[in-house]
Amino acid sequence: MPQEPVLNLLRIFVNLCLLRAKPQDLPAAPALTAAALVAYIAVGLGLSLPDLGFGRALLWAVLDTLVIVLLTHGALLLRHFPERLQQTLTALLGSGALLGLVAWPIIGTQNSIVQLVLLLWNLAVVAHILRHALSVPLGLSIIVSFGYFLVELTVGMVLAPTQS
Repeated sequence: MPQEPVLNLLRIFVNLCLLRAKPQDLPAAPALTAAALVAYIAVGLGLSLPDLGFGRALLWAVLDTLVIVLLTHGALLLRHFPERLQQTLTALLGSGALLGLVAWPIIGTQNSIVQLVLLLWNLAVVAHILRHALSVPLGLSIIVSFGYFLVELTVGMVLAPTQS
């Protein structure tokens, strides 16, 4: 049954978002990483489109993805774990796309409490993935995930500002 492998992968991504799975639970498959990358960009584009218009939303989504790829690659190189790049990126991008889909109907509500909960959930998922990928304590992975967020936000605001 070809559906079973897809359901198993989806289950792993859901469990990553619930902090129950680790990046190493995913197969190291270039096609899966590429699919996660496309899904992450597509969801980021969809989330940004209403506020930014197509061109700037696409730029924002691509820049956000590029920042994740570069920061993850750099962090894994610093920790001497370059072989973990594919599974780590797949985990970060796939879980990010899934969380983005969860956030999609909520983003436009202007409910700042719910948006804050989603942001904290996202940071927790990134910290969880990085803790396993980088083999660091949870506290350090939380700091690194917050650093990711700040860099992504800064790069996006500088290169794809929301105001004309």
